[in-house]
Amino acid sequence: MGIKTSYFAGGNTAYGFCSYFPYILPEAEQKQVYYIKGGPGVGKSTLMKQIGKRMEEAGYRVEYFFCSGDPASLDAVAVPALGAALMDGTAPHIYDPAIPGARDTLVSLGDYLREEQLRTNQDKIIRISREISEYYQQCYAYLGGAGKLMEDSKTCQASPKSIYACAQSLKEKLKDTNPSDDVVRHLFGDAYTFKGLVSFVKEIPAKYKYALANTERGLCHAILKELYQMGRKERRTMVVLHDPLYPSLIAHLYFPLESVLYTSDDSCGEAFPLEPVMCDFKKTKTLDVFSENMSQQLIGEAVKQLKLAKTAHDKLEAYYVESMDFESLNERREEIIDDLLGAKESHFILK
Repeated sequence: MGIKTSYFAGGNTAYGFCSYFPYILPEAEQKQVYYIKGGPGVGKSTLMKQIGKRMEEAGYRVEYFFCSGDPASLDAVAVPALGAALMDGTAPHIYDPAIPGARDTLVSLGDYLREEQLRTNQDKIIRISREISEYYQQCYAYLGGAGKLMEDSKTCQASPKSIYACAQSLKEKLKDTNPSDDVVRHLFGDAYTFKGLVSFVKEIPAKYKYALANTERGLCHAILKELYQMGRKERRTMVVLHDPLYPSLIAHLYFPLESVLYTSDDSCGEAFPLEPVMCDFKKTKTLDVFSENMSQQLIGEAVKQLKLAKTAHDKLEAYYVESMDFESLNERREEIIDDLLGAKESHFILK
């Protein structure tokens, strides 16, 4: 079995929906990309899961990108060794083939719909779709409010010299490597979903994991940003995992070639003591109890809106499920698997 890694390519943040879909598979690495279109419940996520599992069974490393609204559903699957990816190309992340035929393939699941059945429920489908949109707008309003209350948590009053010293101390854990292809990807390791804050950081297949001990959000970002800049100068391959509330901040930094993860989550790795080089840090302004409590309440209200959106989405899916020709879709799935495996046997097994 191959190795699998899980991320979020999009997030529900204080600034609305934030998409890092272009980083699912860097364009320079793309050889075959499938853009999957279709309504809710037509099997987009299931199709990607099934193909991902088959690629794992074939020995490939597979990356799964889960939906920030429903972490049980997929937005995309990537097989880096093949330069292949399958992506949900529907709202709120609408994408279309850029190089049709030569590299990109449109997979329209709408072709397997019995549309006459859907038309009889047109008014209900439109109403529920509008409700879902309204729930998400309310969610973003609540997260935006929480973000404003927690603005102080973004600040860092440490001196540049101390930040550099901390980053340099962390960098010593990285082995010396020859310059890589300098591939940098931006994604999320955590996201606000209808189940609350969901994190895949613990599942990242890094041999070494270091948690920045006793650091606040702004301070952690400052240190990881400095480490990121060091990595860019050395042309290292990195996965930048952004803060789920403030996507402008770095929450975790992953060096896949070195198998090293630096994280702000102290439950995800070995505590890395920074005290020896933090002697001149000034503690950032602490949130007052009222702001802290209110921000958590607002995040809770945002999650409630995501739950309502999920319930409505399930109702919407039911109309499409009963109108879908899944037998024909299964045949299309096998064709895609044959395309990925049959034409690329020479790439078999990713180390």
